[in-house]
Amino acid sequence: MSTIVFLPGLLCDDELWTEASSQLAQLLGPCRIEILSLGNGATIPDMADAIASRFAEQAVVVGHSLGALVALELALRYPDRVAALGLVCMGIRSVGAGEAEARRQVVREALGSGIGAIAGQWGDVVLGRDAEPGTRARALAMAGRIPAELYAAQIEAFLSRMPIEERLRAIEVPAVLVNGGRDALAPPQDGQWAADRIARSTMTSVPCAAHLLPLEQPGALARLLASFIQAHSDYA
Repeated sequence: MSTIVFLPGLLCDDELWTEASSQLAQLLGPCRIEILSLGNGATIPDMADAIASRFAEQAVVVGHSLGALVALELALRYPDRVAALGLVCMGIRSVGAGEAEARRQVVREALGSGIGAIAGQWGDVVLGRDAEPGTRARALAMAGRIPAELYAAQIEAFLSRMPIEERLRAIEVPAVLVNGGRDALAPPQDGQWAADRIARSTMTSVPCAAHLLPLEQPGALARLLASFIQAHSDYA
């Protein structure tokens, strides 16, 4: 029986993956699904170490956004534990000029006034202003469940990220990269750039999705992941 571990991104919890993981299980048949939170590690390697302690068997690890960077780190640090990778809406950019201060200003607002004070702006960025109302409502409700202190810790971990190119080249397991066609944070060309640097990888995009692809198009993502997993019979 295969095990699939799902990792959410910033301001996301289990709900991000609930529908996609359920549909994936229906497509694959018997399998073990685990959705693990990223926690509050100070760095992405710290997060990877903490998550590795929470599952013992070899697994397909699927991460979204920051969770994709943590999944990548898991494959580098625990190659015997990661059978394959799903990297969904993964950012590839290094920390840009002014990014740290801009993000920390948002964190200060969240710590002072609550996540609700920043959730609307976050929703505009990750979904776009024309998002389907029901999806937007679910996304904002999900963000509202994240403690501001956890958000602050995860932002600091995200800002500690290392240049990614050589890390991609070191990945030896099969990987599928999936990006939303409307994603302003991790557009399809970024996914293709990353896929070109992973030896055993494929990349695809879901045209009508933005950065919260698992929430927006769970069925399309489940089908893509199922095809990828079934194509590698050594762990399906």
